[in-house]
Amino acid sequence: MGTTYKNFVRFVGSPLFFILTLVAFLVQSGWIAVSSRYPMAFDEAYHLGLIKIQAQQLSPIITHQPPGPARYGALTRDPSYLYHWLMSFPYRLVTHHMSHFMNQIMTLRLINVAMFATGLVLFRLVLAKTKASAAIINVALLFFVMTPVALLLAAHINYDNLLVPCVAASMLLTLHIREKLLNKRQLSSRSLLGLITLCCLASLVKYPFLPIFAGIVVYLGYLFWTTSHKERSSLHLLKSWHKDWLKVPNWQKIALVVSLVIGIGLFSYTYGSNLILYQNPIPQCGQVLGPARCQSYGPWARNYRAAQHIVNGPNIFYFIPNWIGGMFQRLFFVVNGSTGPAVYQNDLAPVLAATAALGSVIGLYLFFKHGRDNLKHDRALAVLMFISLSYIAALWGRNFHDYVHLGEMVAINGRYLVPIILPFYLAAALGWQQWLAGRRRLKVGILAVAFLLCLQGGGIISYIAYSNQYWYWPDNAWVQSSNKHLQQIVKPFVWAPKIR
Repeated sequence: MGTTYKNFVRFVGSPLFFILTLVAFLVQSGWIAVSSRYPMAFDEAYHLGLIKIQAQQLSPIITHQPPGPARYGALTRDPSYLYHWLMSFPYRLVTHHMSHFMNQIMTLRLINVAMFATGLVLFRLVLAKTKASAAIINVALLFFVMTPVALLLAAHINYDNLLVPCVAASMLLTLHIREKLLNKRQLSSRSLLGLITLCCLASLVKYPFLPIFAGIVVYLGYLFWTTSHKERSSLHLLKSWHKDWLKVPNWQKIALVVSLVIGIGLFSYTYGSNLILYQNPIPQCGQVLGPARCQSYGPWARNYRAAQHIVNGPNIFYFIPNWIGGMFQRLFFVVNGSTGPAVYQNDLAPVLAATAALGSVIGLYLFFKHGRDNLKHDRALAVLMFISLSYIAALWGRNFHDYVHLGEMVAINGRYLVPIILPFYLAAALGWQQWLAGRRRLKVGILAVAFLLCLQGGGIISYIAYSNQYWYWPDNAWVQSSNKHLQQIVKPFVWAPKIR
């Protein structure tokens, strides 16, 4: 068993295992991207509409609100525009060279799959900065890829797919700065300037990056203060930074400074002007354009209607369990698009959901049972979890604020956790590893059983099992036929009450 076990661990921790996981992700999310009809569930039509508007100009900043109903919100004040601007360039190319709408959509979706895949590669580098073994890291990534919403999100035209690599890259730079400062007593000028630029620009991809930005600033502020305190001089960091800056090639200095000016300039203009004009960095549509024009903007109109007829007073003991349950459900369910006879049909594979709930709860309990020792032993993982918890706290606060002011729970979407949830997958895996230390047979057995149970709906399997002809491109016989055959293969092996 000893040699077999070592070979198994060596394989699971190898780059080949990660490559196979990445290929499995690309195949599954790629198939959803090319087979699913437009639009899919996660606001795909909204994002494509904004891409079309951005394609009509060269500047990323929209200076004039389109006339008529504000179906896309207050565009001149919306800080989440960078993804749409960047995607407007491939959109120009595909619409120029492809006449068929389906081919245009599939191409744009595959670009989003590539963005998400880049995030997976970066996140592997991030998690490698922790003290977790390569095998545990690869296992965490495997189970993350088996999360249905991760694949669904990657296959959409959606700004979250650019946010994923932005979050991973910002965490990687933060850990690199920490590593170099603590191990070599040097402050990396390239990493610091690159991190500031990246955080400013990522905040313009999607404004919920702001809590991550804040978490990074708080941590680095603490790190710089403690380092200076130990050195008994705040000048030490400045001298270290200056010394490192002198070693940077001139062309890199120019690139870093130009990028920094652009990043800070766009960030300051966007959020600063909103604060000056509306005393709010993210003003609501009605605040900018008035209620009448904003009735065409779905999220604002929903909240506006709810606020007019608040039925029940807020109850935090009702909110907390339902928030946790809603987030979990929408991480592991599958949902069709806004077309077909069953609009936004949600399905949850029961075996997958039970396995995911039990495995994650037990794993996190085992990890946090000795949380202080674990996080003290692995400071890099502690940093990642602090940054992720900063985001989760802000998300919870936003949802609870809406619940208090609207009288109902809105925007409880598990996909919002996708960009920051991997450190918790790793923590759960580490919890199981600690408990199973020295029990090799049991460890391999539990991993195998967990993987087999997750195949009862994990990855693309739920999508195939629960879908029907209305989920796919209606005028593509090959897509319809292929999914029908895939369903026939999957059905005998998956237990689900509503498989059609």
